[in-house]
Amino acid sequence: MSDYPLIKFTILFIVGILIKELFNVPLSSASIIFAVSTSVLLILFFVNRRLKNFRLQPLLLNLFTIISIFSTGILYSHLLNDMDVEYPLDRERIKDVIIEGELIGKELPKEKYFDFYIQCDRIIIEKDTLNEKSNFLCKIKRKSVNDIPFEIGSIIRVKGTIQKARDRRNPFEFDYNNYLKKKGISGLFYIAGVSDLSIIIPAGFSVDNLIFTARISISKQINRMYSFETASLLKGLLLADRSGIDPETKESFVNAGVIHVLAVSGLHVGYITIIFLFLFSRFNIYVKNILTLIGLLIFVLVTGAPASVVRASIMAGVLILSSFSIRSYSNINSLAIAALIILVFDPSELFDPGFQLSFSAVLAIFIIYPIIRDWIINLRIQNKYVRSTILFLGVSVAAQLGTLPFTLIYFNKFSLVSLVANLFVIPLIGIIVSLGITSLLFSPIWTFIGILYAGTTELTSDLLILIVKTIGKWDYSYLFIRQFSLYDGIVYYVTFGVLYYILKKFSSIIPKLIAVTLLIITSVFFVHLDNEDILPQNILSVVMIDVGQGDSFLIKFPNGQTALIDAGNATPSFDNGERVIYPLLQNLGITKIDYGFVSHVDSDHYRGFEFLVGQGLINTIYKPKCDSTKRLDVEFENLINESNTELKYYNKSIMHIGTVNIYILNEIDDNRLIRKSSNDMSGIIKVVYGSTEIMFVGDAGRQVESRLVKRYGKFLASDVLKAGHHGSKTSTGDEFLNVVAPNITLISVGQFNSFKHPSKEVIDKLNSFGTKILRTDLNKAVILNSDGNKVWQLDWL
Repeated sequence: MSDYPLIKFTILFIVGILIKELFNVPLSSASIIFAVSTSVLLILFFVNRRLKNFRLQPLLLNLFTIISIFSTGILYSHLLNDMDVEYPLDRERIKDVIIEGELIGKELPKEKYFDFYIQCDRIIIEKDTLNEKSNFLCKIKRKSVNDIPFEIGSIIRVKGTIQKARDRRNPFEFDYNNYLKKKGISGLFYIAGVSDLSIIIPAGFSVDNLIFTARISISKQINRMYSFETASLLKGLLLADRSGIDPETKESFVNAGVIHVLAVSGLHVGYITIIFLFLFSRFNIYVKNILTLIGLLIFVLVTGAPASVVRASIMAGVLILSSFSIRSYSNINSLAIAALIILVFDPSELFDPGFQLSFSAVLAIFIIYPIIRDWIINLRIQNKYVRSTILFLGVSVAAQLGTLPFTLIYFNKFSLVSLVANLFVIPLIGIIVSLGITSLLFSPIWTFIGILYAGTTELTSDLLILIVKTIGKWDYSYLFIRQFSLYDGIVYYVTFGVLYYILKKFSSIIPKLIAVTLLIITSVFFVHLDNEDILPQNILSVVMIDVGQGDSFLIKFPNGQTALIDAGNATPSFDNGERVIYPLLQNLGITKIDYGFVSHVDSDHYRGFEFLVGQGLINTIYKPKCDSTKRLDVEFENLINESNTELKYYNKSIMHIGTVNIYILNEIDDNRLIRKSSNDMSGIIKVVYGSTEIMFVGDAGRQVESRLVKRYGKFLASDVLKAGHHGSKTSTGDEFLNVVAPNITLISVGQFNSFKHPSKEVIDKLNSFGTKILRTDLNKAVILNSDGNKVWQLDWL
């Protein structure tokens, strides 16, 4: 490494960026550290001759060099990425807004939307004008326009709805708003139609428009030649556009441990480089190499320059250029060059998943694979095909060991079948990329050959997806690893480094075993230090899950059993059961819901259960008696019966779940209300733990509330009330509220809902009563805990 100082510089530069991000080092402090350390270095160099006999001189030089370089990383990160990217308005969603600014980028067309980016100069809301420099992701529905009619660089005026992106609404959920902020985007802007777009100043010539024209031409050509599924795969492999790949297919790739092949990466750059070298093989070595470098540059630009492609292309370029030099090629040095170039342009790339996965995989192959290779060679396997296969698997093992922390952080899954899957998938991906490029090259000049290659690509693509879906759906194809953090990742890499040192340091087996055992025990201890269980043991916990305009409440009882009251809505575009509740259960380590309670069969309460029931995640479901005149109710019961989930109907009873009592307050004669209102058939559930009580009323209206007061009187008194019908004025009557007398009132309601829930009348009433109001639209998910004596709110954010 001493021959390659750039490696050391890059490592320290990266450490500086990390320190700035993790510890939020102020710009002023970074400037002082940089100024002092560089000044000391200059002084040391200046008086170098006079301090020749000073023993600490090399130590001081090294120390202040290290401080100078990592302070450079801190300072540089501040200078390039210290923009104050925030949503610029007080209201999170405003209609009929006009923004003016420069069109700075366009995405390839998606299934439903065209996406483009505006760097706005002005925001106009009614008669008010705000001069604001912010970037917005704009979306216009494809059914209203065939293309974005303006070029990148145009100054345009658009009218629509401005909105803050969804942030983390539930524990462990993806924070889309933070993701956009890291990319310099302040918010979203939805446009109804092309009539809401107008141009102020047209764009001049730009390279960006040439690149986008090339990308859109290739995309259209792929769409013409291939089926939707194969076209979506090819656009992912060649253009870094995975928007067309359906979620189920992506999930199969994750489960099989081969999601990396869907990103344009070093694997694809390798194939592209080989293709270019073959095409230019008739030229002399200098012309061939220069043309290949130009081809790689074009490929980087056409793919949109993701970090993995830039990394691989720089490394390939360094390898090609080394043929002109007398210096030997160093894998790790070229990797350091690639990292430094990318981070000089944008230090925030260090926190991009593509950057992390790409560099950790390649670094692990360079460091770990030689050890694995030597071990395999020492086995002296005679059959060359078996030996080659095992060596190939060795590369895969090394890459997975390197990327494991990032894979667990972003996907929470450890694939048990990835070695088998990679054995088939990687060669197939190479064939698909090669055939796909060949078909695109031939189709304009020799249609028959283009179609022939396209047909072969289609068959290979079908085979690939069949293999991935088959392997990804195997039982126990992966382990779900919950709450794996950045801290855990650091412990992992430190452990791996110490393990490498132990294996090199000790020659005899006994010291190795002792050292490795102590290392494992220590690592397990440190990994558990940051674990935080938001639903503690031996406590009653209630989670009001934010499912938008709907209800869903997860209950964990002191004995570890669980219940789910409602599961929100499910539409063709978004299923709360699959996209919100199921991931939450996985991250909480809940594999089964013991009791499911469907308050009533309205879409915003029961539809999320369909996915959960279909996955066999619910043991028993309670619901109102089926109304045979309602098709959705009948279909839902058929689904329950087909899944072997036990079905029970609400009837006045007491359930004992450990030390918790659940009172179901519905009575059989309440069935006469069924023809009047499904809301009034809601299950009325009271949960009692010690001296604490929580009341759930679904969407029951005031008529039901009056009946409950007459029947149960003071028994209804509770510490917590789930307000009926999302805070609508049809519920939470005065008499009922006075009897229940809650200290806390929960309102599950969607942001910006069209029903204008909750009602101002109800909110004013609750405020006058003095109860603490917790709402999902304002407070996001809410977690309440009870020890049987008191109820308190847990701050999970």
